[in-house]
Amino acid sequence: MTINNINAFMSGLWDWSILDGCFGNTKIKVTDIDGMVERNGNILMLEAKGPNVPVTTGQRIMFENIRHNPAITILVVWGDPGNPTHIMQYNSSGVTNRCECDLNAFRAIVAEWYDRADKSPSPFLPKRLEDGQE
Repeated sequence: MTINNINAFMSGLWDWSILDGCFGNTKIKVTDIDGMVERNGNILMLEAKGPNVPVTTGQRIMFENIRHNPAITILVVWGDPGNPTHIMQYNSSGVTNRCECDLNAFRAIVAEWYDRADKSPSPFLPKRLEDGQE
């Protein structure tokens, strides 16, 4: 996503604290995902963190739980915007250790995900409607 107008983008952001108290007697808070792509029912979620910012406990629990769905891959990327330095991957095969990663390696990981997703529709993908059907 390219942000063409930063002021319009910022004015459209929601403050999810409006949902505080909606999740029972828990510490649950709404989290954001920084990017998401879908291809053939396969989902790639992207979470960006500053160089030394940890994954929050809530995000880690969420990533650990949803990674068991074979259609979902989560990439957590650390670094300054546009300059990744480390990456960690959650998917149904497991969780990789945080490792060094530059922009070329990050792009290669995403391209590899796309190649797999393009060739392997998710088993959770519903049958597509034919033209004219509703």
